[in-house]
Amino acid sequence: MFQSKLSNGLNLTVLEDHSVPLVTLDMWVRVGSGDEIPGIEGISHFLEHMLFKGTPTLPVGQYDRNVEQVGGYLNAATSMDYTHYYVTIPSQHFDAILRDFSDVMINSVIDPEELESERQVVLEEIARKIDNPFGYLFDETIPAMFRSGPYTHPVIGSRESVSAITRDQMLEHYHRYYAPSNMFLSVVGDVNAEVVRARCEEAFASLNRPLRPWREFSPEPVWKEPGDKTLPMDWNEAYFIMAFPGPLEGASRKEMAMLEYADGLLTGGRTARLTNALQEKLAIVSSIGCYFMTNRRAAPMLIYGTCEPAKLDEVRKAIIEEIDKLVKHGATDSEMRRVRRQSVNSTLYGLETNAGRASTLGYSMVMLGDGSLYSDYTDELRKVKESDVLRFMKAYLVAEHSSFFVTRRAEPKS
Repeated sequence: MFQSKLSNGLNLTVLEDHSVPLVTLDMWVRVGSGDEIPGIEGISHFLEHMLFKGTPTLPVGQYDRNVEQVGGYLNAATSMDYTHYYVTIPSQHFDAILRDFSDVMINSVIDPEELESERQVVLEEIARKIDNPFGYLFDETIPAMFRSGPYTHPVIGSRESVSAITRDQMLEHYHRYYAPSNMFLSVVGDVNAEVVRARCEEAFASLNRPLRPWREFSPEPVWKEPGDKTLPMDWNEAYFIMAFPGPLEGASRKEMAMLEYADGLLTGGRTARLTNALQEKLAIVSSIGCYFMTNRRAAPMLIYGTCEPAKLDEVRKAIIEEIDKLVKHGATDSEMRRVRRQSVNSTLYGLETNAGRASTLGYSMVMLGDGSLYSDYTDELRKVKESDVLRFMKAYLVAEHSSFFVTRRAEPKS
């Protein structure tokens, strides 16, 4: 693994792999919904939609066409903490696509007509949230967990905020955060690292903006007191999220490993504790899973599932009982071996492709400041002890600190 900092401060990581003639470029920008100020909620995600909508030298749609014509694939994503843009292409076209890739990163014009067109796309996304029960419930749950701080609104924003965002605000947001010191480029595939560095020095030479956050310091997240919330929705099943406040300073690499083990012990397969007890034996849920988040500034821990509305109280009680039983009596050796294999293998599966490795490298640099999630995270997973996991679960999966968010049919009026 080759790591370097370009002369303008842009962070570059290159991993050579000559097994297939492909290469992935993945640019990570340390900006997401958690960096937004009131009035522009959703602007990071909206900007992600707009970035490839033309530059002074690339007409609208030309970058996409250039990638597709060489048989490539591109996409992007926004979260609470980052935005990233990736493209996979045949390595013989690296130089040409790098020029286009850097052009849109540096010189996007945020065309006014395209802005209004894409605004409608984002507003339609917001309207369609109702078609995704867990997505809808997630967007209601996370902001409701915080009394204050950076995570008090959904990544996508609201209809009101997205409708009001102006081109000037978007350009300002773009120029404040898309600065080389705040950007991390990972390149993985059939390339030479020294050549990539030289090409990137040239391609990104004009990127010299300073990082200028909207706020000098992002507000520290503060968990809200536990409180339940019911959302009346016309769905046959009840969807629920049992939410626990996790590490307030975000998740370290070691804590990420603890989260994976807790997830594996609780819902990692049919023999996992919650799956086996609630779905297989008691048959009081039709699905159950965990989503333990690894945000930079706070890590919510969620247990989610579906059940008949009449069984919600029974489900909540059973979840608490199974967690208490695990924490008090411990996991068996076979459970720990199963979770260790699952966690290590899942990590390795994610590194099978150029895109997977580029994503892991970029994510690791943005969230942890190093490439350790690629280089030695499997070692971290292998050395986890049962006592570590149980101590972690005892500290964070506390029933008294949990909130229960559910959707269910509204009761008919008498």
